[in-house]
Amino acid sequence: MLDTLSNFLGLDYSILGLIIEFCCLATKFYVLFSLYKNFSNSIKNKAGIYLLIVLLTGIFTNITLIFYYLSLGPWFVVPVIVSKVFFKLECATILIQFFMLLCFSTEISSKALPKKILKLFLIPVIFLNFYFLFRSVYIIYSTDYSRFWADYKILDFSSAYLLGSGLVSLIILYRNYKREQIQLLQYHNLILFRYFMLPYWFMKIFESSFVSFTINPMAASVTSIILTGMIFYSVKRVTGSRFLNMDIHVKSTIAGEFNFVDDFKDVLVKFGSVSNVNELIPLSRDFFEKAFNISKDKVVLFFKDSWMTRQQIVGDAENNVDARKHFVEKMFSSTSDNHEIIKFANDKKILILDEIEFDHFYATSSAEKAKLAQIVAFLKEINVDIFLPVYCESKIVGFVLVNRNSRPGKFYTDVDRDEMLIYVNYLGTIVYFLTHMNLDAVLQREHNLKVSSYKKDKLIELLRKSISPFLEAKTQKIGVMTYKNKKFVYSNQASKDLLKVDINTNKNLEVSQDITQIGFDTATTFLSKRQILSLPEGDNLLVVSSPHLEKDNTVITLSVPSIGDLVKEKMSYLRDASKWSYLLALENTEEGQIINQLVPANSPALLNLKINFLEHATTSKTIFLDLLSTEDALSFAHGVHRINKRSIFEEVVVDNNTNENSLSLKLFGMNPIFKENNEVGLFESLNKTGTILIQNVHLLSLNLQKKLLEFIVAGKFTLLKSEISKDSDLFLICSCNQNLQGLVSQGLFLKELYFELGKTAVWMPSIASLPEEDFFELIEGLRLQLIYSKIYKNLLVFNEMDRSKLLDAKCVSINELKTKIQSIILKKTKRQTDHVDSVIDPAYQISDFDLIEAARLGKNVLKDPKKLSMLLHKFKYNQSKVALFLNVNRSTVSRRCTQFGLDHLGNSNENESLEV
Repeated sequence: MLDTLSNFLGLDYSILGLIIEFCCLATKFYVLFSLYKNFSNSIKNKAGIYLLIVLLTGIFTNITLIFYYLSLGPWFVVPVIVSKVFFKLECATILIQFFMLLCFSTEISSKALPKKILKLFLIPVIFLNFYFLFRSVYIIYSTDYSRFWADYKILDFSSAYLLGSGLVSLIILYRNYKREQIQLLQYHNLILFRYFMLPYWFMKIFESSFVSFTINPMAASVTSIILTGMIFYSVKRVTGSRFLNMDIHVKSTIAGEFNFVDDFKDVLVKFGSVSNVNELIPLSRDFFEKAFNISKDKVVLFFKDSWMTRQQIVGDAENNVDARKHFVEKMFSSTSDNHEIIKFANDKKILILDEIEFDHFYATSSAEKAKLAQIVAFLKEINVDIFLPVYCESKIVGFVLVNRNSRPGKFYTDVDRDEMLIYVNYLGTIVYFLTHMNLDAVLQREHNLKVSSYKKDKLIELLRKSISPFLEAKTQKIGVMTYKNKKFVYSNQASKDLLKVDINTNKNLEVSQDITQIGFDTATTFLSKRQILSLPEGDNLLVVSSPHLEKDNTVITLSVPSIGDLVKEKMSYLRDASKWSYLLALENTEEGQIINQLVPANSPALLNLKINFLEHATTSKTIFLDLLSTEDALSFAHGVHRINKRSIFEEVVVDNNTNENSLSLKLFGMNPIFKENNEVGLFESLNKTGTILIQNVHLLSLNLQKKLLEFIVAGKFTLLKSEISKDSDLFLICSCNQNLQGLVSQGLFLKELYFELGKTAVWMPSIASLPEEDFFELIEGLRLQLIYSKIYKNLLVFNEMDRSKLLDAKCVSINELKTKIQSIILKKTKRQTDHVDSVIDPAYQISDFDLIEAARLGKNVLKDPKKLSMLLHKFKYNQSKVALFLNVNRSTVSRRCTQFGLDHLGNSNENESLEV
């Protein structure tokens, strides 16, 4: 084999042999340094000394072969006699090596062979070594290199001894692996058996006999290559696992999926939301599962009864937890006589069974062995791999137990140990915090800071939206035109650009009629007039008209209104002048447009209502609608939902027949232990995504009112049959049409909840109680909303009789007033046209803003897969309801669903009536 390789590489046989042996020698020196870099720890036990001798004899083998190759070839550096002597000495070292391997195999297990058996194997080694020493001396003083007649017998006997002792070493290692109870030792025996001793023994069979050293060094070189590789691999496998007790702890060699530095930040965040000791139990189990790949049911956390009120262990899978808790508390009580165990736990901070068993095996003194035996017995008694005391104020207050065989085939490394200690250290701090601090006050302070920060951030964002159009605007354009005899003359291009329409030809447009009226009023009264108009695209336009007496016409200037123009006129209406920013937002932000659509009037009372509503809708996460109508409350709630850009809206209607348990389960959910399915409460499922409207909040039981108060005050809710609190970031809207103050005095409503709801209350008086001027302004705004066609906005107007009829109706809500207005407009429309659908806004009575857009698009919605999917979701995937809503055939909806791949969404509840 070596000859073939040398021919292939074009190297001399001896040169190739030297290269191989020098590489093997360097590798063995590296292994020797790796194992014995901490020399004092490595030779404290006999196994370390035995392995050192094995490695040194292996090095001597390589040196012997180096001398042999140096005696060949063209250089003849080493005399042949030296090579011959070293070969004889090599025979002796090989015998010593195999005997040391046998001794080493018995020393790395707690079940060693009797010394009598080792003595039986030692006697042949002594005899054979004397013989080979004699032959070496003989070769030095004699020129006769020929073999004695006894050499063949001795070499055959030596080969048999090597194979026999090697086989015994293999049997011992395998037996140790199968019977060893200390897992670290079992692992060492497995590696040495599989990757070192077994290949070594087979290589000796390959060499055939001891004489091959003298007649075929090629076999020895091939063996050397393979064995050196196996030694290197074996050492790499056992390094870090406390091999020969060279390290204090098992070393980590492979980085896990859990990045402690990065991922522990999430643990700290969860610690910050803990409100009672019970919440630490599932949190700890999650941490041990993610960080150390330990199943949750294998981790137990409990606290000493003597330190705090007895804590109920939630969801533990074991039946013997209470028994173990009692046993551990008794062992670590102040009256316990187990001082050695307590002192050892206080010193080490963490007890790992595998490592303590390993320490006990390598302990040198009887006192140390006895102490470690107590610790091992204690850990086996409670059946754990890891025992972690939890400290608070330098006292043990609790324990973390990791059950036996929680991570089969894997050892707990020094990194695992340090991470567990860091976690338990933080755990003790949290326990101290929970037991010594006024947690409610701290949580309340934290929640108040979050609410205050949220309010300021939202206010800044709203102000930015309000002023950004002015900051982003390019050079100010001023348009000029003249008015005379109901005709307009454009004096510059800017007037056309600002209007974007020709008001001479498009006289039916609302903006055309408004500008015409302004010009007419100025021409007849000779007084200047200033007014802000809305363009068809939604932009605002400042119109200023002045009489030109010399030319007998009216000069009209057009410009984009400034901030002062928008707020100056209505500033006097504000009860609180500091809220001018909300007034600006009402005029030129999307949020303001939504509220103006809900209340289309700007009288002082209604303007302050809208300012108050906009403030709470944009800067709070809880709002109370003190409205007389549930329909108005629903419309306002949908407005809040749209303003906050939440995706899911849920309405919960409470009445006198509502079951408290069912409602509580629907809102807050159940403790996972008692759940029969995976359903969660609305407060959890809508976290960060949804809005909840609770109608008739005054009908909630006092118990549910307390849960609601907890959420409003602290941003947390508690599951049924549990003490665990969870955070939720949903938007909560409560509505009521009763006098809550009276219910508080009767004891039917919590005073604290009434106080909290009052902070974000939006109160609207009865529509019938508004002054006539404010009432007429409101009905005019609602009329303009109702009339979809701009052509009929000036035709279908209210006369004095219509206004009186609406005033006498004594409507209490906007929704009721809308219905009355719609009735009057329908009658007027039928007198002028048969196409009622083209006049009346189809979304007039709809409160959901998504459905409003869909209703106005009509059957064109069917061309947009996203909007069609939204409608299916709104109507619970009932195609018949969607068809009825869009006033089309069901087959049309079904065909579009199939076209867009939405037919798989189902079509349940076909017979239910449509409710919008």
